[in-house]
Amino acid sequence: MKAKNLVVAMLAALGASSASAALVNLNGLGYVTYGDGNSYSLAVANYFACGSEYGPGCPYNVKGSPGASETDPRIYIVQGAGGHVDNENANIDDAFDAANNELFFTMTSANEPGSDGNKNATFTGDKTNTWDATLGALDQSFDFSKNLMTFFFVNNEPNSNDGLTQNLAVWARVTLTNLAGTTVYKTFDVTNDPRTSEQRDGDGIGDLPAPGYGPPPVGGGVPYGDVTLYTSESNAPEITDFAMSGGQVCVDENTSTLVDCTTASAGSFDAINHNLGENQAPYAITIPELDDYIGGLMAANANLDDYVMRVDLRYGCVSPPFTIDTQGNDSCVGYGTAVSQDNNFEQVFISTRLATQRVPEPGTLALLGSGLLGFAAARRSRKS
Repeated sequence: MKAKNLVVAMLAALGASSASAALVNLNGLGYVTYGDGNSYSLAVANYFACGSEYGPGCPYNVKGSPGASETDPRIYIVQGAGGHVDNENANIDDAFDAANNELFFTMTSANEPGSDGNKNATFTGDKTNTWDATLGALDQSFDFSKNLMTFFFVNNEPNSNDGLTQNLAVWARVTLTNLAGTTVYKTFDVTNDPRTSEQRDGDGIGDLPAPGYGPPPVGGGVPYGDVTLYTSESNAPEITDFAMSGGQVCVDENTSTLVDCTTASAGSFDAINHNLGENQAPYAITIPELDDYIGGLMAANANLDDYVMRVDLRYGCVSPPFTIDTQGNDSCVGYGTAVSQDNNFEQVFISTRLATQRVPEPGTLALLGSGLLGFAAARRSRKS
């Protein structure tokens, strides 16, 4: 059996038992931690499994467009410009429309589901400026007793300018509240900047430098980070809070480690694109403490219909008030690379992943443990 086929077989075996219940099995894959969120690169995982020509047969190929959902349960938070997704489940917002011909996306009353006259306007617990759903409705869709919620981001930016226009600045906050929204139980941030307000206030007392902006290893994300070390202060995001989505991730062909694409020596690395079009999701984001909190509610037999999950998602130019720099190009203030929304066809949806954390066999763990260690096998398969 060729090396590529061997890797694919082992990956498929890991997820085989969950194929009918969960959209994806992330167990054993590497991730980068951004505040409360763990980001998994499905593009990297598929590349290691199947080489540069991966497609529907690869184990982490997650289709992104609404019409390609097949039999898996999924609920859309954002649909690309011109699209229209009705989440037919009661007590769940329909999808927000991505900004049309705008360089940024944010959730407002202007693009609130129902504002176009076609979608269901509100439900009990719905609020403006966030995407909302009751936990009870989400449980009916996903069955929390078997699966965990996972957020999928579909990057759909142009591939021009040596891949720089693939980049997109993204920040998200997930809160759990009561129906009225007057009591906030938990707040979770997916952020590039884990510093506290005291560490970033510039008074010289306990200040820490801002993290970089870029794909790993440049940005503020921490490989295999600990989400419990971050606690949201519920402050408005600053420019350093926005992580880079999309763009290229480069892997050193000798060490199988992540390297900065802009400084790596020519010919010494392979570039993995995360701009896969609207039909494929390159990223899966998990919020482990959200999973734990929901699990605690279920263990206590709480009524999940009394809890609302609210999502505040922003991407594109991020420097308030979302202004463009004086050169008139699509670079956000403070960044020298294009990080705006250039195409208006991003998709964001929620689906499921396998809940049970199983330990792979040692040989499989050697390939999958970091999400990078399968690189050598993938390269051998492409040469064979």
